[in-house]
Amino acid sequence: MKKALYLSVFLALALVLINSVSAAQLSYDEVSNASKVIADQANKTGKIPSQVTVNSKNVTLDDYLYAATTTTINLNSNQKKSVTTNNYKPAPNPPSTTATGKLTKTAYLQTAQNIKKFIEANGRSPNYATTTIGKVNYQSLIYAYARIINFYNTYKRLPNYVTIKRVSIANDPREVKVLIYSGYDASTNCVNGIKYCLNTVTLNSVKFTYATSTVITSSVLASYDVLVMPGGTSGRSYLRNPNISSSAIKSFVNNGGGYLGICAGAYAASVAVDGYYSGWGLADVRCKAVNYEGNLTISITSAGENILGLSGTQTICHCNGAAMYKVGTATTLATYADDNTGYKGYIATVADTYGSGRVILCGPHPELDPRIPKMVVQMIAWLAKVI
Repeated sequence: MKKALYLSVFLALALVLINSVSAAQLSYDEVSNASKVIADQANKTGKIPSQVTVNSKNVTLDDYLYAATTTTINLNSNQKKSVTTNNYKPAPNPPSTTATGKLTKTAYLQTAQNIKKFIEANGRSPNYATTTIGKVNYQSLIYAYARIINFYNTYKRLPNYVTIKRVSIANDPREVKVLIYSGYDASTNCVNGIKYCLNTVTLNSVKFTYATSTVITSSVLASYDVLVMPGGTSGRSYLRNPNISSSAIKSFVNNGGGYLGICAGAYAASVAVDGYYSGWGLADVRCKAVNYEGNLTISITSAGENILGLSGTQTICHCNGAAMYKVGTATTLATYADDNTGYKGYIATVADTYGSGRVILCGPHPELDPRIPKMVVQMIAWLAKVI
């Protein structure tokens, strides 16, 4: 289990990880703001956005659907409550067609209950909901409950009915904004290598933009989706650097941002480096300090195949990067396949969640020769929740 500190140093909220997924809260105002964004875009274009950002939180359609149906149920009792979401997975195969027409208040409230129970039981959104007018598809359900909440906020009551309309999900290229730390203790070769990978690999429906910064603060991070802490002097240097705000990084990830730590960036974000120092604790792993520079092989796990888009073994550059082992619910993406580091079988690359955000720590260097650009881009895309 991991604990993300927020509110104050005197108050800690335990974030219970279930199957590597963390719960997060959306306030009533945040649900309302997301509802307005969704309905406004659908009204103009006939398409709902693929994701909504409110108060620097990236809200997926699936967390929104759960929050919206729960909020609708609560509003029937005039209760404006926060809703705890759980990084729910998307509907696997929603139909493009849908029933249309009027759902009465009784019907849409019952449908809300059914959707809420389904998501809680299955950890994902339904492809459709069976209603009194027929099967209403996933995307049209989202649009309907957004309009119900908007109606309540305008007229201070729930509508007597909602008209189900057919909409689709926008598939315009999603822009992922990446910030690469480039301070005095970051390796210029590593920073340039990450840029090279982002410039080289094309991912369908995703547009990557990036910038560098020598300072990491909340105000700097506010404009980005993913922070990359590259290889550098050492993890300890990052921890001691006054230009790097650990509280800003934790808050950024806790609120839905992504964190990619490579080599020094992995050491710094671990729970601890055995025998040396404690890290930021963004991922439930501890590190063994490694003294090896050169190429080696890593073995991709089944989970790694899904996230990294690679399989089998890969030859990769290594510059004294971490050998990791789990102390919680983190997911192994790759292990060291040879004994060059002295830690054969230890974790080379790992994924985890922290609050509403995602974390990947990577001991070796996919951005350096022999480069694996696809690995870098896939990791960043997963962290940004676009794959």
